[in-house]
Amino acid sequence: MKKFTKYVLCSLLAVMTAVGVFAQENSSRQQGDRKSKEEWKEKFQNEKIAFLTSEIDLTVDEAKVFWPVYNEVQKSKRDAFKDVAAAFEALKEAISEGKTGKEIDVLLNAYLDAKEDSEAIDRQSIDKYKKIIPEEKIAKLILGEEKFRHQQIKRLNRNQGSPQGQPRGEFGGERNGRGGNRSGNRGGNRGGGWQQMNMEED
Repeated sequence: MKKFTKYVLCSLLAVMTAVGVFAQENSSRQQGDRKSKEEWKEKFQNEKIAFLTSEIDLTVDEAKVFWPVYNEVQKSKRDAFKDVAAAFEALKEAISEGKTGKEIDVLLNAYLDAKEDSEAIDRQSIDKYKKIIPEEKIAKLILGEEKFRHQQIKRLNRNQGSPQGQPRGEFGGERNGRGGNRSGNRGGNRGGGWQQMNMEED
């Protein structure tokens, strides 16, 4: 009986040790994934800032004031995009469940409201930028963001291959062959479509 009890205790100890090692390895792996993601985001941000600084031709004084405001705007865009995506998914789920009438109408209005809020950020951001840099540099910023986005899409396609590496559309669907999402949101892809691929990871 003592031998059996000893055997059981040794077995339990071995199992607990194995579980502990697995949990530690899993935790280390997750920490490594988070670190890798953070490093990638930092690298991406640095590349984007360097690219746009060159495209806009910011002076040192302009850059000091511009970038904090720009980063604030980008955060607002990411938050707004998440709201649009959530409203879209709710609408999609309702249709798949066969809902109709007033329930769908409520979700449609929520989706349209989220889209309007998202698009309003673009206009509000322009007003903020006008207090910092001249209009021609704001125009260069808009063109530069789109140019940078297309460069990153091409990089992803080269790295991942096609069609598996095809960039995803506004809410997970594939983009069309011209590289843009045709969801009806003219402003969303200018700042939000690419952010969804790279910054969504907040």
